[in-house]
Amino acid sequence: MSIYPQSTKPHGLLRFLATYLAFLLALPLLTGCGGTGAGKPVPVIVVVGDRTVLDVVTELRRAKLTVSEDKSQLASAGLIVIAQDAVTGPMPQHRELIQEIAATGNRNLLWIMTNSVNLEDPEILKLEDKEARDLLYKYDLPGNATQFAIDSASFPVDPKLSYLKGWASITSFVIGIKK
Repeated sequence: MSIYPQSTKPHGLLRFLATYLAFLLALPLLTGCGGTGAGKPVPVIVVVGDRTVLDVVTELRRAKLTVSEDKSQLASAGLIVIAQDAVTGPMPQHRELIQEIAATGNRNLLWIMTNSVNLEDPEILKLEDKEARDLLYKYDLPGNATQFAIDSASFPVDPKLSYLKGWASITSFVIGIKK
């Protein structure tokens, strides 16, 4: 006498569980989020910030980089990219994001100023830079060690700020971080 009812066959359930487990193990490889297929994890780049996040994500994906907008991955991210519209400066959501990032302990940051073509005065960029770094310091993040960038290669940036300029420089920097 079997302990299983006639309609339930244990080998069918085991086959289902084995298939499901194989799927779960293969999922990171299929999505590109968990591995290269060579046993080496692919560091995820998490992009957060204001309404310009999609612009940054698009540019980084164009460079074939693994990018996420999922804030739950902040702690394990290989790099956290903070997108900020250069015209508006740091907004309240940046303060909230910096608090969340500080709580994770992740210090691998890149702050990108976007929409620089609409910025009329380079002095505004200097003020925004100071404001962003002060915000980082306030939450014990490395303000001076954080790399800053601007999306335009031609925008006149004060050399003291040592910004990455343009998407070619930004993607080269990110690729260097991933290695």
